[in-house]
Amino acid sequence: MGKRKLSLLAGLMAFVLLVFTGCSGSSETGGKGGSGDGGDTIKIGIAVATSGAIAKTGQDSLAAQRVAVEEINESGGVKIGDKSYKFELVHYDTEGKAESATAATERLIQQDKVMAVIGASTSTETAAMIPIAERNKTPMLTAVAAAPVLTNMGANYFTSASSQTIMAIQKYVDGMKNFDYKKVAMLHFNDEFGMATAEAVNKAFAENDIEIVFQEAFAPTQHEFGTMLDKVAATDAEVIFAVAQIESFVNLLKQAKEKGIKIPVRDGAGGALEEMIKILPPEYTHGLVGGSRSGRVDAEDHKAFRAKFEEPELVNSFHYSGRDSIYLLKDAFERAGSATDKEKLQEAIRASNFDGLMGNYQFNEKGENSIKSITGIVLDGEIHYYEKDEDIPQDVIDSIR
Repeated sequence: MGKRKLSLLAGLMAFVLLVFTGCSGSSETGGKGGSGDGGDTIKIGIAVATSGAIAKTGQDSLAAQRVAVEEINESGGVKIGDKSYKFELVHYDTEGKAESATAATERLIQQDKVMAVIGASTSTETAAMIPIAERNKTPMLTAVAAAPVLTNMGANYFTSASSQTIMAIQKYVDGMKNFDYKKVAMLHFNDEFGMATAEAVNKAFAENDIEIVFQEAFAPTQHEFGTMLDKVAATDAEVIFAVAQIESFVNLLKQAKEKGIKIPVRDGAGGALEEMIKILPPEYTHGLVGGSRSGRVDAEDHKAFRAKFEEPELVNSFHYSGRDSIYLLKDAFERAGSATDKEKLQEAIRASNFDGLMGNYQFNEKGENSIKSITGIVLDGEIHYYEKDEDIPQDVIDSIR
């Protein structure tokens, strides 16, 4: 075969590989150079959306994971026996697409030889990734996706380090009761996360005599909500329960305000109150209620972590869960006593009793964690937090209701 044909064939193979992966990637160790013991590293794969319509949560969690890796590497790394290892992150952008997420997972495991995978930004992507991790017996965590379908898949190598939707359902019911809401309009994503949350909320609300008077699903890429909001305004709904991520939630709130709709909005997971108050003026978010993804009220370790960022005021609970996913893996590697045994690592992950910024991580046989969400209420541009057993003051309820 001539040189020209070889060159064309090589170019074609490179093009096919690019199409197959369907994602752009990066690799980094953080810190300052190799480990103190011959440059040994442990590769961790990250597959989250950092571009596209749902990029914000992936960008936030990845930024925090990078900070966590830098902290760990600069403070001595991962200690296993008499050796010290540095973490190396390998990230591919899934663009919020299941096909990109699966390509990234295959590449991370087969080509990059990562020891664990963290992903993805949505439950739809994550559900597509789990069988690949399972087939390759590679531990997989999620720090963002939360639909019950993920832990109901029966995977032995998947563990949810994200705030569980199922753990938040009772909080949603309690929130409706606190404000004496009886009639609800529910707007939700039409993906795995949105549909699963809607199904669980429908059941829980019905069992507690809370009526859903209007329900409509929409695509994560949708940005116009005028027609949907007009439909809601024509009902007798007392509150809008929205299940969406930050980008969609912002547009929904803005358009509701601009239309003069007075019906209060309740975040049904994914909105991140901390982010809402930074993006929108106080008059847009006043009275917004949400189940903060953090299982802990703001403490000194939260403040110290936020100080690592150029804009600490923009750090939210997606950052916290991203950070926790890396430290949880560090803890698991050290307890497993091996940098190369995936089976021992998975056993150590499931046996975790780890205190992070989100709360205490313990896992059941399905890989569900034990973190409880807290309630956040936005008043005049500031979030007031209430822990799970703490009563919301009546004057706060009255000012919103």
